[in-house]
Amino acid sequence: MIDISNAQLDPYRGFHYFHEDLNIYLKVALSSALLLVRHSAEPQDSDKLHDLIKLAHPSWNTPPVRDMSIDIQRRTHASISAFALISVFSAFDDFLIGTKAELHRFYSATESSRHIGMNKATPTIIEETNINDGEENDDDDDDSEERLRAFYAKNGWDGRSIDPILKVVRYFRLCRNCIAHRNGRASRALVKHSSDADVHKLVSNLLDKASNGLRKYVINEDVFIEPTQAILCSHLLRKIALDANKKLLGTLGFDGFLRSVAHHTMFSETIVRSDAYKTPEAVLNFALTDRYRATMSNREECIQEMKRLGLWKKYMSEFERKYGTGYLSEY
Repeated sequence: MIDISNAQLDPYRGFHYFHEDLNIYLKVALSSALLLVRHSAEPQDSDKLHDLIKLAHPSWNTPPVRDMSIDIQRRTHASISAFALISVFSAFDDFLIGTKAELHRFYSATESSRHIGMNKATPTIIEETNINDGEENDDDDDDSEERLRAFYAKNGWDGRSIDPILKVVRYFRLCRNCIAHRNGRASRALVKHSSDADVHKLVSNLLDKASNGLRKYVINEDVFIEPTQAILCSHLLRKIALDANKKLLGTLGFDGFLRSVAHHTMFSETIVRSDAYKTPEAVLNFALTDRYRATMSNREECIQEMKRLGLWKKYMSEFERKYGTGYLSEY
């Protein structure tokens, strides 16, 4: 029997590994910034920053700054976290697009797309808002929380499991919008949401004692996110992604899961690859157990299931076409 109860579909895998990488790279970046300060911020270290910039790239031979001021330290710190926050939501948006694509393929294959109105694999809940000056309009508000709830409801998924997370995620999304669209200045929407006592109560149980709480903003105040908060945001979005992954598995069922694996490992024009490449059986078995985390009692099960679904002949044919000509994408 093939057990897919703990399987990871491709959209979730992508966000999961993004989160793991972000956790590493953000800490490395902040540690590097600290080392830079120690090396070039003391009075006797004047011109050291200037010299380091010249060493960093051959075209930077006339650096615009000579020493590490307090302002530069603060802005460097803030920019690292800001870049992380922008990246987090970009990766999560990509997860949502991938999830809808999985649903689109599934409903198309089962001729059920008319029941949910899916016509193409486009993002369901992410849509950029129009940004104004923050003085005369309801600026930079964000309805992604409502859209995520609607996405769950549209597919018959119970959203109560993610409800406690959404208010905190909204805080970070509004911060992201201000950084991306308002030159890092707080919008009215962020000012209002950052004053919500429930948000601060929810996040107080999520941050460790060494971390600062979420900031409350006034209009046009500079937005600043602590590095630990950027990682927290990614962690919360991963929890949503994991929940959606489980619900997506429930929607697809075993047959839909196997069709998804076949699509990504052989039927797509951009296939994923692994260390298994000699036979189609090896490719499929290794993908199921290593990439997608399914468990099997023997190696013949998945082949029989593929035959039952009428997919095995096509899988073998695509293997000959793609692997036989050296057509492989990066894993």
